[in-house]
Amino acid sequence: MTLQSNEQAGLDQLVQKLQDLQSVVNRQLPTSTPVDWPAWCAFLADMKNATGNLRNEASFVATMLAKQYITAKHSALNDFDAETKSQNAPGLDIDVHTSDSKRIVAEVKTMKPNGPNDFGANQSGQVIKDLTRLEATPADYRYFS
Repeated sequence: MTLQSNEQAGLDQLVQKLQDLQSVVNRQLPTSTPVDWPAWCAFLADMKNATGNLRNEASFVATMLAKQYITAKHSALNDFDAETKSQNAPGLDIDVHTSDSKRIVAEVKTMKPNGPNDFGANQSGQVIKDLTRLEATPADYRYFS
């Protein structure tokens, strides 16, 4: 699958973020005997800065997986760029048209269930909300992943 320029930029940012995180993790941990609280604070601040909001990166990768699946099923897509919509933006995660004007919509989830077979109340509510949105959206194809 060929990446659009925005998608490549998103992947490049992800790689840089993970390299930054790796450099922090590979440093020696601050001492615990005696406890060096300022060093612990600085280490954890560096860790937090390196990770940023990894939810966005997880959502980007999941959207790229969905794109890979959808483009395999529907080869006639018009310039499907999975990075044009912000990962935090409301609305459908994927909303594209084929060259013959068929509409494809999708919702992409990255949440992990609270229990082995159980979504928590908030998670269940989000899934139901997304499924309801998919059902209500006029489209030729709908996907949920």
